[in-house]
Amino acid sequence: MYIGAVAILIVFAILLTRGAELPKEGVFSRTWPVGLVIAAAVFAVLEWAVLQSVRAVPQQTAVPAISVHDIGVALVGRYVLPLEIVALLLTAATIGAVIVAMHEKERTR
Repeated sequence: MYIGAVAILIVFAILLTRGAELPKEGVFSRTWPVGLVIAAAVFAVLEWAVLQSVRAVPQQTAVPAISVHDIGVALVGRYVLPLEIVALLLTAATIGAVIVAMHEKERTR
């Protein structure tokens, strides 16, 4: 349960720290066709790499030695201190984002 709360806190921190106002210019750049071509080229290279790697991967896959339960036990056992530190940092970031957002709303009035 606690790990899920930390994940939701990460989402809130990301949402609250992003700019709320829309850009004054258009959303799209004038060079968006170039970006589209580059994205298509990257996609083509990645597709080729995936299709080539299918031949190299054996058909029988081994069962992983670590289960989800083992990861959970490690997070609340051995790695509990780093998890708590991340939770505190994310809480501070969320509170700071709320304070910044409140100050920006007061300035726009």
